[in-house]
Amino acid sequence: MFSGKLFITKPNVDNEVRTMTSSESGCENYNHALNIYQSLVRLYRRNLQDTSQALADFSCQINVPQFDLLSYICEHPATNQQEIAIQLCVTKGNVSQLLHKLEENGYIKKEIQGRSHLLFPTSKGEDLYGKIAYDLSNFQRSFFNALDNEELATLDQLLTKVCQDHLHK
Repeated sequence: MFSGKLFITKPNVDNEVRTMTSSESGCENYNHALNIYQSLVRLYRRNLQDTSQALADFSCQINVPQFDLLSYICEHPATNQQEIAIQLCVTKGNVSQLLHKLEENGYIKKEIQGRSHLLFPTSKGEDLYGKIAYDLSNFQRSFFNALDNEELATLDQLLTKVCQDHLHK
């Protein structure tokens, strides 16, 4: 595990190289950012594995990326492929493949309005989403058992703020 000290090597005014801790060099913010990044990556990987297994246990014949897409369409009907790609931080090509599979399985439908292809959940898609969302929500809540409700709300607010900042650049 990371000790919490980041060592920086840089020349001083006399061009002598000296090793300093992150606090001596003014890099505390970099240290925090790196720790947050590493924690998020580890949590994401573990959560993705556990979520994949949970979906398999629900016997719903849908994988995590498909569920993410179905969730977005159920929560934002009349959306389009480009909006989904932006919001889920994936390529339009990835979205296209997932949409094809969801449409093929009868979970979503496309409606053409002018030049736009709008996406809607079918009743089968809404039923599946309703069936999975409650159980998956409870499962995800258990992933954050170390946090009380106030801490969980704060984490949600902070992550939402960071996401909004980066999604709208």
